[in-house]
Amino acid sequence: MTEAPFFSINIPTRNRAGMLRAALKSLLWQTCGDFECRVMDDGSTDATPEVFKEFSGDARFIWERFSEHKGVTFGRNHAAQQARGRFITFLDDDDIWLPERLARFKAEALAKPEVGFWFSNAYVWRYDRIIGRLFTPGRPIPEGVVPGYYAIGDRYLPYVSSHMAIARAAFEKVGYFRPELDIMVDTELAVRVMAGGFPVGAIHEPMAIRRLHDAQVTRDHQKALRECMRVLETAAAPPEVDRAYRRELTLDAAVYTLKNLEPAVARRLLADSSIPRDLKYRALTLASYLPVPALAALRRLRTAVLLGAPQEPERKAEFKAVEDAVRKIL
Repeated sequence: MTEAPFFSINIPTRNRAGMLRAALKSLLWQTCGDFECRVMDDGSTDATPEVFKEFSGDARFIWERFSEHKGVTFGRNHAAQQARGRFITFLDDDDIWLPERLARFKAEALAKPEVGFWFSNAYVWRYDRIIGRLFTPGRPIPEGVVPGYYAIGDRYLPYVSSHMAIARAAFEKVGYFRPELDIMVDTELAVRVMAGGFPVGAIHEPMAIRRLHDAQVTRDHQKALRECMRVLETAAAPPEVDRAYRRELTLDAAVYTLKNLEPAVARRLLADSSIPRDLKYRALTLASYLPVPALAALRRLRTAVLLGAPQEPERKAEFKAVEDAVRKIL
């Protein structure tokens, strides 16, 4: 057997052949080639097998195709359990890594070998362009050993799955992804990793592209909220922290369902909750009585404002340079 790589890259995929091709191209783009990539095809019915063939000549790419749909969590666990790398890192099939992503993660990990959970900033791609960063590069972020509940939401640690890397030793200690979860599965694992005493490290510069689109599973905000509440139970946060999270997560879910033009769903989420009936709660409840055409008009207005917002010259130049590079592999 060949020497173990530093990184094992985990990519579950299903019926996203075009996006998957760009994600895999971004791995060939890496300045650090010290990786194996395990791609789990979850019963795709599109051209995904043809995409596999384009990369079959590179021994670092390991393909496995399930004949029937088993779910993202099954694929991630299947790949993670076979991983040989020191760190297991994740690339969603609709995201893209920038060329220095692995090199920077490796350099940071070697400099701080005690850290078991790394994550980086990212550019957010929407409407065929970069609309911002995942978080402000200068934002203070807690590092080192932190409570498990710090992994929930972005109040403390603004990470997402494609921008994190977890030491294989952490999986061996706390276990793998919970098969009963679909959306908050990454968060639940991160809670256990941090509660298990593995220190956190943050890279403030964007190392990836997070692509937002209409087909993402995280648009099911009802299910996401239910899973968030289960993750809170795992986190075992102090009572006052637990209450604050429940309020914040419920209000966020209501906002997202309103943006998805589901006012009745938002109203039901709020009514069924036990959070305080404060000003924001009442404002969102009132908004849930708006007719769908009015909510759609507000969404179009928000999009127009977002696209038309002026950018600082330095930021505009930075975004354009990244956009030009990324479009070469799209």
